[in-house]
Amino acid sequence: MSKLFLILLSFCLGIWLIGGSWWYANKFGVPVQTIAQPNVLPVLNVMDGDFKITSQSNFHFRHSSAKVVVPWETEKGLKSLVNYLEKHPDRNVVLTGNYSPTEQNRTRYIDLGFARADAIRNLLISYGANKKDIIIQSMVHQELKFNRGLLFNGLSFSFEKKNEPFTIIPPKEKVVNTTNKVERIRPLNLYYDNNTDFVQSSPQLNDYLNKLNTYLDKNPSSKILLVGHTDNIGASDQNKELSKKRAFSVKSLMENFGIAKQRIMIDYQGDKKPLASNDTDKGRKKNRRVEVRIIN
Repeated sequence: MSKLFLILLSFCLGIWLIGGSWWYANKFGVPVQTIAQPNVLPVLNVMDGDFKITSQSNFHFRHSSAKVVVPWETEKGLKSLVNYLEKHPDRNVVLTGNYSPTEQNRTRYIDLGFARADAIRNLLISYGANKKDIIIQSMVHQELKFNRGLLFNGLSFSFEKKNEPFTIIPPKEKVVNTTNKVERIRPLNLYYDNNTDFVQSSPQLNDYLNKLNTYLDKNPSSKILLVGHTDNIGASDQNKELSKKRAFSVKSLMENFGIAKQRIMIDYQGDKKPLASNDTDKGRKKNRRVEVRIIN
């Protein structure tokens, strides 16, 4: 075999490889000689004082879904969080579920944020966490980043000291002086369906919360007191936990309207302070409530 023949054969082979790659790229849409850089996904970071979880893997949600997928390494980190809470009974973990306004909410919750937070709460409970140590809330974000339809930062973690006792001041109606009118901020009761722990939004409620936010801006010493209640159906300890969830659901809703969490105080009474008789459906409906009050 002559040297010239080998050179021609090598040249033809090169032309064939280049031409074949060009044809394949044009037919199937794959760029030639392009190396796709891997996307950097958000890692799992959870911190509270000296406690820290850092995992290169992270759980994720699909677009418009609250179903969570948890890798094995992430599961190890979440189990260490459960162990931390057990050793620090004075701490609550706050799970803030994130969602985009472009997503569709197909869950029973007021929004996908609550549904996602509840999914992680249930996961922690399955690992042995005490439900009373976990608070869930929700936050809407305009620019959540989805990676091929997957959301890796669908939830954030924070910690707070468990509620300390405080004196409840009898509510008084407040007056807001504005340039054009006097706006009265009235107390409000929000009512719940049987055995539900989330509040339904409405244009009337949104209007109230906007006015409340304006009032607080003009009265920096005032705070909001939310008191959760239930009817007397079910065990007393379960009702107290349900009343707590109801109060925190309203707290999260207020935070979404821009009210600082430091200005929202929480109390929960379970079935101990009914407004009406629990002997009728109508009376029980009045007792399933969260009271919104302004205090000094």
